[in-house]
Amino acid sequence: MSRNSKILSGIFSFLPILSAFVIIIMVLTMIPQFAYWDHTEPDFFTVWNTMWPLVIVAIITAVLKLAALIYFIVHMINNKLVQGGERVIWVLVFIFTGGIGFPIYWYMRIWKEEI
Repeated sequence: MSRNSKILSGIFSFLPILSAFVIIIMVLTMIPQFAYWDHTEPDFFTVWNTMWPLVIVAIITAVLKLAALIYFIVHMINNKLVQGGERVIWVLVFIFTGGIGFPIYWYMRIWKEEI
């Protein structure tokens, strides 16, 4: 794998985490609006106009995480340096760490790999 491909896959490995932080920031900026709604009864369109950016970013995040999961599982299966028992552990790490396992795998198995 070339250095540029390694860098691109590294960026791809951090995108689910980055987009999760964007979702957190979006929710935190919506708190004043939620506090205002506590005193009024908003209609559906008012709520939707406030929430649609969050919904779009959440969908993009889910798609990015699924794409990263597929990419890293396929890479791990094709990587001859990863042995049988370790493959099961990596799949479990990918599934249960919520995206944190992607950068760890990228650093350990892609970035440090000899060109």
